[in-house]
Amino acid sequence: MRKAVDDWLAGAGDAGCEVLADDTRRLVARVVDAGGSPWLVKQFRVASGRHRLRERLRGWVGQAQADREHRALRALRGTGAPVPALAARGVLKSGDPILVLEFIASTPLIEALDTPRAARRRLLRALGRRVAEFHAAGWVHGDLHFGNIVVRDGEPWLIDLQRARPSTEFRDRARDLGILDSSLEPTLSTADRTRLLDATFARLAPPGDEEAARAAVREASRAWTCRHSRSRARRSLRGDDSASPFETDSLRGLRVPGMSDEKLVELLRAHDRILLAGGGTESDGDLLDDGEERFVTRVRVGEERYVVKEVRCQGPLRATWERLSGSAAQRAWAAAHGLAALGVACPAPFAYADERRGRGTGRSLFVMEDLSAGVGADEPGPLSAEERTRSLLRLLVRLHESGVHHRDLKAGNIRILRPDDLPAAAPPRAALLDLEDVRFPRSLGEEHRLRALVQLNASLADDLVPADARRRAFDDYVTRLPFEQSREGVLARVVSESRARRHRWSGSECGG
Repeated sequence: MRKAVDDWLAGAGDAGCEVLADDTRRLVARVVDAGGSPWLVKQFRVASGRHRLRERLRGWVGQAQADREHRALRALRGTGAPVPALAARGVLKSGDPILVLEFIASTPLIEALDTPRAARRRLLRALGRRVAEFHAAGWVHGDLHFGNIVVRDGEPWLIDLQRARPSTEFRDRARDLGILDSSLEPTLSTADRTRLLDATFARLAPPGDEEAARAAVREASRAWTCRHSRSRARRSLRGDDSASPFETDSLRGLRVPGMSDEKLVELLRAHDRILLAGGGTESDGDLLDDGEERFVTRVRVGEERYVVKEVRCQGPLRATWERLSGSAAQRAWAAAHGLAALGVACPAPFAYADERRGRGTGRSLFVMEDLSAGVGADEPGPLSAEERTRSLLRLLVRLHESGVHHRDLKAGNIRILRPDDLPAAAPPRAALLDLEDVRFPRSLGEEHRLRALVQLNASLADDLVPADARRRAFDDYVTRLPFEQSREGVLARVVSESRARRHRWSGSECGG
């Protein structure tokens, strides 16, 4: 095994070797020895990574990632907990520590859950049992999302123990369960996630009132969701492994790895030609929106279609605001990544580019997925009132329970999709547009939530969603996310403030 690892580090590894992950924090690879046995090698970028001083300080107090994972693996293997065996530990000449672990030939949890109902529920019971065993051993994982769980022969294994630590406190266990619940929310139904929690509690009952314990898990899930989305949004602007810098004589920004510089330049030039022509061209694409400060085009590059949204910064006040908050394209790019972390549908981001003028931004361009195949939430289409309201309700609840605020949540900024890869019976999904107006505050106040209900209600015409469907959706929303004031009081405000907007909803069916 040692020779195989040495050969791989020297660049002479076997053809069976494979890099599984490589970013600013660590390198993970599968290495095969002379006997054909696979091993997992983790190189922690303590001396060669971006945060060298921070990692050095952690190492001095024994809290470096490699130290924590090493301690956890040694302690947990003796308890029979479902974790990989530790084979070796070392330090490279660069100063980066490495760990060599048993390689677990397995399936990622998300893939393993894509199975018929009976098999999925068996797997969830097994996962609940495994988490309970881990906690009963006196440890908490610290980062127990679905990506850190794999399945081998029907049994879940817990991996990536850099944040694991000894603890028997229920609040720490509740945080583990909350992280797992939140990460699985876009994939599993509420009923399946409840079964998972039931299976965990059945083997390791929490102290005291079980309902209070379940509430603690729900709160931990909500808190982790908020932190995770904010973190993903912030990290997306750093230009790390998920994005590459893009720069020309006049533009600067980021692009996804699959979007080359040449392709992006071609795409933006086609966007400019459409604007110059004042409308669509046969070769370049279509003009979708032409305003004083905002221009939207659908650009054709070969057989592919993209949407480019350009915002032009005008005036010193706007320039000052964008220096503080980031350009419109930067905000949209960050929001798309934060929403993706929540499982909220929105256009996939491909690039953003800003044109700098003096101390401000001249043009700000965001390149995104074309969602024109969907139906505008405020447009007639092949959707029943129930499908329309249920898809909007699911979107609104997910945003607000995750602490996300959209400053202009009108139906015109939402498209309803029925993805091609889902069965026809699957419910349609509401996708969020105008991403530069998305915010990830540390706390979402009730006034922001009420404002969103008013905006959305006022922007839906009477004939699209009748009054009884609106009332059912409102009742479902308030049941999931209650207000401090009474339900009827909130409803009265939604009705009166929606009417005051004089948008598409008249409110005639509500009387008065």
